[in-house]
Amino acid sequence: MIGRYWIAIVLLSSFETFGWSGADAEGEKPVFFGRLTSFEGNTFNVTNISIGRSRGGDRTVTLYEMPKQKTAGKDKVLIDGNPYHDLTTTELDLLKVKKIEVPSPQTKWIWEKPKEEKRSPTVSYEFIELVVTWKDNQKISYLLELGTEDTTKPLKLFSDSTGQKPIGTSKDSQRAVFCTGIKATDLRKKGAPFPSIKELVIDGSCYQPPQNGAGETMKRVVPPQKM
Repeated sequence: MIGRYWIAIVLLSSFETFGWSGADAEGEKPVFFGRLTSFEGNTFNVTNISIGRSRGGDRTVTLYEMPKQKTAGKDKVLIDGNPYHDLTTTELDLLKVKKIEVPSPQTKWIWEKPKEEKRSPTVSYEFIELVVTWKDNQKISYLLELGTEDTTKPLKLFSDSTGQKPIGTSKDSQRAVFCTGIKATDLRKKGAPFPSIKELVIDGSCYQPPQNGAGETMKRVVPPQKM
């Protein structure tokens, strides 16, 4: 009984924090927006930024420390040792990121999985170097795994680009930051392989107000004043 009562308090607190009501707690997932500059030098205002193997696939993105043991070649660096066992990792949490840069987009970092048998095919995993500037202004180089070498479905950056001015936000009673409305017809889906990226600047994040069954924004609920 106590457990159910505690869960109810937590749920009510969540609705008060964002100030809305409804069965679907959409809006709790942040929307990231900023500026994407391609390797060709073109800059786009982008929103709905995510990183994954597909646009809708949510996943934890892992960064690996830069290895000291490596064998360098032209446009290819072989990683000596097993990066999954030997290297420390951190999560690429976009809430904590100011900027992501790709310093050497043409350079592949490769780890070849040891063969279990002599006749087994060689399986290689491809990584790329990222320079991440965190919100505390630390600037650190990492490796990001893209997938097996020459995969047709590598890890990518997905977003929606718009020709409008940079994405804006609005505050509601200092409780949450909401995304300003953008017409769906003004958005163009963009999938960017990491070798095509020069830099991504995260200008901020906001929350999308939840929608009702008819696809309209739900009415705001003013939480009662505490006595």
